[in-house]
Amino acid sequence: SRTSQIDDDTLSVSGLQKSFGSYVVLKNISAKFEHGKVHSLLGHNGAGKSTFINILTGIYKPTEGNITYGKHNFRHMRKYESNKLNIGICPAYDVLFPNLTVYNHLKVIGLIKNIRNLEVRISEVMSLLKLTEYTNFKVNQLSGGNKRKLTLGIAIIAKPTLLFLDEPTSAIDPVARKEIWQILLQLKQSRNMITLLTTHHLEEAEFLSDRINVLGYGEILVSGTVEEIK
Repeated sequence: SRTSQIDDDTLSVSGLQKSFGSYVVLKNISAKFEHGKVHSLLGHNGAGKSTFINILTGIYKPTEGNITYGKHNFRHMRKYESNKLNIGICPAYDVLFPNLTVYNHLKVIGLIKNIRNLEVRISEVMSLLKLTEYTNFKVNQLSGGNKRKLTLGIAIIAKPTLLFLDEPTSAIDPVARKEIWQILLQLKQSRNMITLLTTHHLEEAEFLSDRINVLGYGEILVSGTVEEIK
C-alpha cells in the first residue's frame, strides 16, 4: 500500500553541496533521516542549517549532490512542488497575517491543502497547541510564543509525512519554548513521520531528538544518538 511504502522510505542525502558564487555554504553532506524519529541539525548561526532546509523545500537548488525520498529527487524539485509530498514547514520566522485570526489562518491553509473534515482537524490542532481560547484572536493580539505555536500549527495541519522545523523556538521565552517541546513530543508519539529540526540549543536537541547531526562550517562534524554525542 501507499502507506507502507511511505513508512519504508527514508529521506537520503548524498554528497550535498551548496555554493553562492565562490562562497561555499554546504560541503559534501551525506545523511539519512528515518520515519518515526526526530533528527536534529545542531549548529551555530551561519552553519548552513537554514540553507539545508531551503534545499529540502525547493527554495534553493543544490549545487551538487542528491536528496531522495521514495521516487522523488529533491534536486529537480521546483519551488512549491513540495505540496505533492505533503511536507510541513515551520520556518525560522513567523509568516503570519497581523489582522487574520488564529482560526482563519488554519482555515485558509486547510482549504489550500484540501483537507477533509477540516473543522475537526482545526479543532484538533488548536487543542494540541493549547490555542483554543485564542480561536478568534488576531495575530497582532498574540504573544510571541503563541505566534510560534500558530506557525507550527500551519506546518502540521495536513498531517505531513515530512516535517521540517527551522529553529521552531527561536526568539521566544523559556516557558513557551518548553510548551512547544511538549507539543513536538506529542506529535512524535502520534505521527509516523520524518521530523527534521534545526536548532542552536543543545538542550533542545537533546530533549527532542533521536539522532543529532552537529553541523559546523557547512559540514556534518559528528552524527549519532544523544548518548553517542555525549
